[in-house]
Amino acid sequence: MCPFAREVSKSCKTLAPAEIEICGMIRNGLSIKEIATPRHVSVATVFKQRGSICRKLSIDGANST
Repeated sequence: MCPFAREVSKSCKTLAPAEIEICGMIRNGLSIKEIATPRHVSVATVFKQRGSICRKLSIDGANST
């Protein structure tokens, strides 16, 4: 696990492993589509996961792209 992922998982113990991975991908500047494609999930799934991450981390702007 990379240092960023360790910090995120320590900050919010309720994040699922997939959500931690998505956090890293977002941090690296990937778009929702760029995250969805290699994960073999729909853009809608990543959008929902991102919203869940934002709620769990109390981040505003869960609906921004």
